[in-house]
Amino acid sequence: MDMNQIMQMAQGFQQNAKNMQEELDQQSFTYESNGIKVEAKGDSSFVSVTIPEDLVPDAENRETLQDLLVVVFNQVLTKIKEEKANNMQNLTGGLNIPGLDLSGF
Repeated sequence: MDMNQIMQMAQGFQQNAKNMQEELDQQSFTYESNGIKVEAKGDSSFVSVTIPEDLVPDAENRETLQDLLVVVFNQVLTKIKEEKANNMQNLTGGLNIPGLDLSGF
């Protein structure tokens, strides 16, 4: 196998990985415990939180709390991503290294 074939294989693997990640990013995941249901997407963003009526009987307060939880969850994930990006930038000394994708960190 020559170097061109190896490079083509590597590019093929990279494209397949990118496609799989894009598909995963769009998938929806749900978890429920004790009546509280959380829905998130594969890109690590929260879509909804559902709290049962018996925990928060007032519908308006329940809806407000559910909406606020989604916002707060997404904000903390944004902070985590920013901190990871800052750490990686410090690690690489601010260099942009071609082919080095640190977005997963």
